[in-house]
Amino acid sequence: MRNIITKRLLLVSILFFCVAMSAQTLQPRHVNTKGTEFWVVFMKNSTFQTNTELELNLIATAEKNSCNVVVSNPNTNWSKSQRLGVVGRQQNVLVDINEGYVTTPLNVGQNIGLKVTATDTISLYAFNFGNASSDVACILPVDLLGNYYILQSYAPDDSHNEFAILATEDAIVEITPSVDLNAGTITYDAGSTYTVSLKEGQTLFLTADFKSGILGDISGTKIRTQNCEKIAVFCGDADIQIPTSTTH
Repeated sequence: MRNIITKRLLLVSILFFCVAMSAQTLQPRHVNTKGTEFWVVFMKNSTFQTNTELELNLIATAEKNSCNVVVSNPNTNWSKSQRLGVVGRQQNVLVDINEGYVTTPLNVGQNIGLKVTATDTISLYAFNFGNASSDVACILPVDLLGNYYILQSYAPDDSHNEFAILATEDAIVEITPSVDLNAGTITYDAGSTYTVSLKEGQTLFLTADFKSGILGDISGTKIRTQNCEKIAVFCGDADIQIPTSTTH
């Protein structure tokens, strides 16, 4: 009888442990977006092309200690450094539009991608500002990046959906689009899988092909690396109206 009771207590204990573990795994995960290494690219915003039309800024905040920040394009040797002297105070780092702004869709990697490193923990945002059109994004540190993404966007009738894949290391990337994509001289057909080799710091920039007649909604497009290399992926729209009745 004692053995039966012991076994029952053990079984109850095991079940309680499993339930507790399952409940723990279902708890929301707190994601810390602070770090010391980031990758970022600015995608096309409307028709802006030059520094006089569009201002590109990285907004950095020292979280623990004052530190130095370096922004560089590893494929062109361009770099810029800035001191964050006051903890908790946001500081702007102006970016050369020729180094970090991608506007032309191509079937190959472009040498437009920025690496941001800091000597201590920072938070980082990317912000571009143009006449009646601006964009902002929270930039994730490298340790939060993945190797598999499914895009989500918004596509009204006047949509200009776009996305950029930035390699943090040499990688072979597979893209399976949900709609036809403009890749420069060719079109990526919806449902087919395409492979592109990227070097560290290179960006693959693609847009919806509006000839497809499906409003150019890139939602559901799948992106992965063949050997689990980490990539940064940005998606959005070059010029969108929400709702469509608005003028900007």
